[in-house]
Amino acid sequence: MTLLDFPAQRLAWWRAHVKLLVAGAVEKASAAGGAANDDETRAAAEAAFAAAEAALLDVGEPDEPNLGALNRRFAQLAKGPLSRAISEARKRLHRAHPSANTGVFLEACKALAANVADAERTTLERWRSSSGAAATEARPRLALAHFSRWFAAFDGETVHEGVHEGVHEGVSSHNSRVFAKFRGGVEIPGQYDALQAPPFVEEHAFLVGFEPETEVFASKQRPKKLRMRGSDGREYAFIAKGSEDLRQDDRIERLFVAMDGLFARDPASKRRGLHVRTFHVAPLSRRAGLLSYVGGTAPMLEALGARTKLGDAVGGKHQHWIKAQALHREENRNEEDEPGKETSGGFARRRKIVGAKLSAPAGAVAAAHFLEAMACTPRADARAALGSLRRRAASASSPSASPSRPALRQTLLRAAGSPDAFLAMRSKYAASLAASCVCGWIAGVGDRHLQNILLDVNTGSVVHIDFGYAFGTATSVLPIPELVPFRLTKALLDGLAPNDGMSALRGDMVVAMRAARTGAPLLRGVADAFLRSPLADWRREAAQARVKAGRALDAVDEALDTPDVETSGDIGRDVEDVLARHRRHGGGGGGGGAGVTAEEARHVELKVAQAFCKLELGNPGVLTLMQCDAKHGGRAHWRGLREMVLGLPAEGDDAAAAEGTASRRAAGDALRCDSVEQQVACLLELATDPLVLATSWSGWRPWL
Repeated sequence: MTLLDFPAQRLAWWRAHVKLLVAGAVEKASAAGGAANDDETRAAAEAAFAAAEAALLDVGEPDEPNLGALNRRFAQLAKGPLSRAISEARKRLHRAHPSANTGVFLEACKALAANVADAERTTLERWRSSSGAAATEARPRLALAHFSRWFAAFDGETVHEGVHEGVHEGVSSHNSRVFAKFRGGVEIPGQYDALQAPPFVEEHAFLVGFEPETEVFASKQRPKKLRMRGSDGREYAFIAKGSEDLRQDDRIERLFVAMDGLFARDPASKRRGLHVRTFHVAPLSRRAGLLSYVGGTAPMLEALGARTKLGDAVGGKHQHWIKAQALHREENRNEEDEPGKETSGGFARRRKIVGAKLSAPAGAVAAAHFLEAMACTPRADARAALGSLRRRAASASSPSASPSRPALRQTLLRAAGSPDAFLAMRSKYAASLAASCVCGWIAGVGDRHLQNILLDVNTGSVVHIDFGYAFGTATSVLPIPELVPFRLTKALLDGLAPNDGMSALRGDMVVAMRAARTGAPLLRGVADAFLRSPLADWRREAAQARVKAGRALDAVDEALDTPDVETSGDIGRDVEDVLARHRRHGGGGGGGGAGVTAEEARHVELKVAQAFCKLELGNPGVLTLMQCDAKHGGRAHWRGLREMVLGLPAEGDDAAAAEGTASRRAAGDALRCDSVEQQVACLLELATDPLVLATSWSGWRPWL
């Protein structure tokens, strides 16, 4: 399955992996402080070299028997540059005396990372200039034989003849032995997922072959649609993804399955039809896996008719607005109070003037512009900007939409075919939207752009995919933090028109949250997997938290002298209570997996504890700030970001702004809300806050 990933993407994964291992070696050397911890540093250095050797075997061995034509051609180009990159760095180690200090090993590691990056550039230049290679990759459909001869040869008749006759035309003796081993022994994935009853293994379908061609999707990782033929005569469709760790997707799906079971057992949830759609995820390694293909669905971007050239251009307008907000300087500001600089009070200030006509110079928009806009933009200006962008997007959609004819409502009407079917589909859409919002928030699922949400055009239910950012990672790690608890933009609410979407969802979400709270012990057990084996993203967050902690020591006095600014330190101490209860109830022992440091294990424990704090009436705004603190706390935009998330009164607020933040202002900065109703009200406010949406990443399309 790994060979289904395009070779250039596999090489990029290895380059990033080697770089990460080298950074780990440097970190260990720094932690050792020149003391007697050289053995760990040298072991980390050897791990980096071992990874580089594995990269050479993966993408630079043209003689591997199963390689398809595409992978073999790439391997021929990559073998020389990669071999030289590794050997040149190895020479530095060989020249070093066994008793040499750690610095020699670190220099060799840094040379290795640089050499591998250079080898990647050289290989890609050759690859793109080679005749037909780039054109082959760009095709929407490709034969499996381009990737691996194993897929092309794995056919019922071919396997049978290969097993009994030794070597079939086009099938090596190596493949014959493989087929003899696997024939009738590979089950179709996803047959052990039912929670209601134990699996009936005697009736499970086995793999007998593959469709000869695969469909290549145009998204970033270029996943492939793979069709398997089962022994029961049926065809099973899966998405093969490479250069990505699907263990987190698998764990989030398991959490969703558990929460969906809670909804099914709760009488109030069952009456309302609350249901979260799930699918099977099969992680095969740290960089490849399979996901069940969700048929009969369309990405929400297509359902809204927004995949047009004019629709894409709206993002440019949004970025221009962001830059204008960030660079605007009011007359009453001092020179040192310019946006992007530390102000005289240490923090940027929100503008008093509302409705000013602003402009910005041409040029790229950086993450700093978005952060400054969060801190300085009045809510009224953000609301007006969102309205303008929505009108542009509506006129650019295909078919065109309008306030009286919302795009999603039109899509549901066309799919339903009759008024009665439309009402049933809209009801299903509302129930699944409410359930997925609650489940997604508890699991901290982020990156909810319109390609990661699917609409089932047969039933109206919502399906979420791609959980690369979960348990608050999109909030704590991304340069532009994702501050909304879930996606509930006006375009999605318009699917419930002419009903008031917020009112329609509020009751369902309260019922869903109560059902999840009753099953907290079950969810703790499922989440224990996160504590046992932390993922690479969470380890990077732990390292970032260490850096922030060191920086905070120098700035602690300054922070204490700023009366209006609060970090999450006090809140974090309250979360310790949740963490202690989590341990008492059998969730995670805190040991982590093999190779996990105590600090990393504690960081992961705190992330899971924050998730379960949500089940104990955790205040959405405060929990969001806790996740932001390590990256943004104490910086120039922090006060404005905190003010925005908690809905605090600010310069330029009007009556609409006060109404849209009432629940958050009532909850304040307390760790917990007073009731489930208040918690859901705070969630809905934060998800629909025009200032939060307007200053979100443009690729998220917050105006839709």
